[in-house]
Amino acid sequence: MVLSTVTFLGTLTKTKARRNNFTGFICALTKSPGLHISVQVLLISSQEYRKESWKMLYVVTVIVIVSLLEQTNAAPCSGTQISVCNCEDTRVFCNGRNLTTIPSDIPITTTRLDLDDNHISTLAEDAFADLVSLESITLFNNALGSLPAELFSFNTNLEFISLRRNNLSSLPPELFSMNTKLQNM
Repeated sequence: MVLSTVTFLGTLTKTKARRNNFTGFICALTKSPGLHISVQVLLISSQEYRKESWKMLYVVTVIVIVSLLEQTNAAPCSGTQISVCNCEDTRVFCNGRNLTTIPSDIPITTTRLDLDDNHISTLAEDAFADLVSLESITLFNNALGSLPAELFSFNTNLEFISLRRNNLSSLPPELFSMNTKLQNM
């Protein structure tokens, strides 16, 4: 099960005197909402930074691992933890909230997400990508006209989806290709 996206971006520079002698680097770690962590590493070819660069690389590795563990061990919600929805254990209820978009602060441990009776008309391809534990989602009675083909590709635990009472005339053939546990729709 994929729990995160870690992207390493950087420029590697080799010295002429020694092949593969990367002796320093500058690093920036960016953690955005959800499970997206970006690590940018720029290696510098300079003797004075040689020892420090490997120490820093170790520190960055530890930071990334700790950040991932923090995200995967996030506590389930309770009460009104999400700005506009109600939560109970790993279930999130956003029914009848006049929403036009999916709330951004849905816990990653969510197993049931109810978005019925709202005004949601479009969904981004990655709208549910961080919700890898999702087993049930209801989008009943919204204004959806189409769905991106990759919408549920990260939700491999999905067993139930409700898309009734929307403006959907067709669905992409590959929409549910990754949802092998899907029983009801």
